[in-house]
Amino acid sequence: PTPPKSWLIPHASWSMNMPETSSSPGSPKLLLQGFPDWLLEADVTACQVPRQSAAAGAGLAGTSVTCEILDATGKQSNQAVGVAAAGDVLICFKTALQRRLQNELDPYLDGAPLSEAETVTQPVIRKLVQLEDLDDTTYHDVVNVGINFDTADPSHEHPWPKLKDILIRFDFECLCKVAAMGKQELVIDPKELDMTPHEWHEICVKWRRRVLIKLKEFAEFADKDKYTALPHQSTSRITIYGRETLDFTKAVREEDKNVERCIIANVPGAFCEILAESVGIEVKKCIEQRYSSCLPPELNFGMTLGAHASSESVQSDHPNAMLEKLPHSHKDPQHCLTHVFGSPGSQYTVFGTTLQPCPLFAVWALQVWMALEEGEHALMEKLKELEALSRSHGLPLLSIALSCPIICSSQAAKRMFSIPVLGYAVASSSKEEDIVKVNLLMQYRADADAAYSMFPCGSKCSSGTFQVLGLASSPAVMRALVKHGAQVNRETRLNYFASGGTLWSKIWRRSDEDLIDVLLASRADANCRGWHPDQPPLLENPKMYEVLRVAAATCDPPLVKKLLTHKAEIQSGYAGVFAQASVRNIKVLAAPLAIQRPELMFKAVTLRKADNHRLSLIFDEVAKVPKACQTLHKYVNDSTEKPAERSSLLEGIAMLIRNSPGAAKIVFDSIFAQKPHVQDANRNALPA
Repeated sequence: PTPPKSWLIPHASWSMNMPETSSSPGSPKLLLQGFPDWLLEADVTACQVPRQSAAAGAGLAGTSVTCEILDATGKQSNQAVGVAAAGDVLICFKTALQRRLQNELDPYLDGAPLSEAETVTQPVIRKLVQLEDLDDTTYHDVVNVGINFDTADPSHEHPWPKLKDILIRFDFECLCKVAAMGKQELVIDPKELDMTPHEWHEICVKWRRRVLIKLKEFAEFADKDKYTALPHQSTSRITIYGRETLDFTKAVREEDKNVERCIIANVPGAFCEILAESVGIEVKKCIEQRYSSCLPPELNFGMTLGAHASSESVQSDHPNAMLEKLPHSHKDPQHCLTHVFGSPGSQYTVFGTTLQPCPLFAVWALQVWMALEEGEHALMEKLKELEALSRSHGLPLLSIALSCPIICSSQAAKRMFSIPVLGYAVASSSKEEDIVKVNLLMQYRADADAAYSMFPCGSKCSSGTFQVLGLASSPAVMRALVKHGAQVNRETRLNYFASGGTLWSKIWRRSDEDLIDVLLASRADANCRGWHPDQPPLLENPKMYEVLRVAAATCDPPLVKKLLTHKAEIQSGYAGVFAQASVRNIKVLAAPLAIQRPELMFKAVTLRKADNHRLSLIFDEVAKVPKACQTLHKYVNDSTEKPAERSSLLEGIAMLIRNSPGAAKIVFDSIFAQKPHVQDANRNALPA
């Protein structure tokens, strides 16, 4: 069945950016225990078919094409799943989890690919680590992870721990208990935050609980015996695995129905993201603990960098001058700072290594951060040093140093970040010459497609994951990242739910048009959809907007025109667009929107929200474009043959006449004006 167009958001990152991995006999195994079939078989790319791959010439409405789907056994089956080109692969949950974990752990596995996920039914004797540290004991047992290392004798003096397998155990009964406990209250005022890693973690735990509650809703109606990818556009219910799940026959706005459908359908993908993040951290911790026991002194780097002050505080000869400028909570010895990076006004304050998830790996990463601050020469020397140490000790020291995220805060932005060194280098590249450092890091295999996390996002204290590409403030830096593998259509995430992409984020932040040009030239999806940061998923009244709708409300007409030339559309109703867009952008959008979705031009909700002046302006612009007039003519003629559409059309026209006589005059006298049929026997002759 064909999905509603309003569902379409960018393709999932694991299907775009994670290469296929072939397991070898020595590959670490991924074992899954207790996972029900309805979850293992769930399509994590549901409602995320890329718009730019639509079949050529087939149009966007009602296009149903055949795609390859990976079922629970890993076999491919052909089903009609929506607007997509043949060859796109929709990925089941367990395959997505394996690829996402491979991406998360790749620098720490020293080149060993993670094997395909295997389901185990027999009890596995293994010490299990609880993923979350909460007061609710039942939550501890929802997901546990067991990590097993190869104990064979190493061939070198200081071996890098060789991962043997990862066991993830899922307990559905505990999930039901967590769902029954309900939602925890969320801090909704970012001004009340102390901006500490502990606070960030606690709020993320509450968001995760809300994802689990939604997962329970998803499970209530899942049928283990039948797999259906997407709901049908014309139905009032969503269908998952062949069973009706949510009844939308009540008096609910169509836009709200589609948003709720989108949330439910994307819950498996959000849960996959949570698992990959949590399990990845536990595996890294175990690797670090095992290696720390035999750590060579030259790899210790002092372990504690001390409270290095900025150049300004060094000049003042006062060791605590930097700390005096920071919020009170940061003066606590437990929050001792290791370093302040960046120039005054755009500083990143790194939290102490004891607050990093993996202190040893954080120390390795901070070596590169400090060298980056000193300059190009110091950075090159440090990278050469770490590369030599990696070779001499037979461990992935350099790749870990380049990929390990560091928790830091920005007082200017009032945000916290968990970001790799490349992200810091890109964010600090305000000058064209700074691209040298960025290129140097990528030359030593820093991941150009890396992501970073940020907190809080919006007024509801959401946690977001974004692309390092989005930090670029220079077209040259952005082109360099794309050249080295940054995927322009990789989705961002808001509270673990897929949301838009770098193009959406850049337009939301009103970035320079030069940066937008680079993204569009790199084939960024001009039809991506993102969650409103102040109305995120998992809260009441969530809102999802197309990138064109965001641009119409915040950007200038040249950029809106540019998006239209890249086939950008608005699919979720025009009421908000016509009510919120600037007058200049309405002039640009009116005719293209009439051509794209003529049925929405006469919707009562569209005409109700726009005032008389705007409606007159809209239809005046439509009347100037012959193709737009022809499209409206065809829609009206076709509607007369369908009672439901005819009734809706007449309701809209009546409202137009009642609320905006000026706009109605334009519609009847300009758009629908026709030469009278004077020879018609049923018509009176016109006076001479």
